[in-house]
Amino acid sequence: MGDRGTQASSDRPGWENGCGSRQRSSEGRTGSRRLIVLDASSAVELLGGSPAAVGVATIIESERGTVPAHFDAEVYAAFRRRFRQGLVDRDRLEFVAQRLPSLPVERVSLTSLLWEAHLLADRLSSSDAFYVALARLHDCELVTSDGRLARDAFDLAHIRLITAPETSL
Repeated sequence: MGDRGTQASSDRPGWENGCGSRQRSSEGRTGSRRLIVLDASSAVELLGGSPAAVGVATIIESERGTVPAHFDAEVYAAFRRRFRQGLVDRDRLEFVAQRLPSLPVERVSLTSLLWEAHLLADRLSSSDAFYVALARLHDCELVTSDGRLARDAFDLAHIRLITAPETSL
């Protein structure tokens, strides 16, 4: 059902470098762009500037994104945890706190997703269940960088796993 292992890549700089925030016309925002659910792991890759960030940026620029309302808290918590562990510096943490609210995705109330997430929560984490519930509600693709989520939800929703581009030696 899903596209497990699919890679997305591009040469264009993305959100991780402060790009990708240009305004688009209202026609360009919805036009023929497909709806996707973006999960927190993909946003962490994007805002953290990882090798997978370019693929995530390309998807955000070409598709209409939607996320459950807890998305911002989950992404920020991941960076806060990395900051406490000494894996990111304060500048990156502040960059995330400034840029995360302006990520061009629609935030959806958890209330509308709760029952479906409840039905899925025996197979997935509570947080992940909301992403899958949203993808099922809209019959759209869930974009993730989380291999475990992609594996656990492959038969529950359409999954696109974003990984770092392969490099040749």
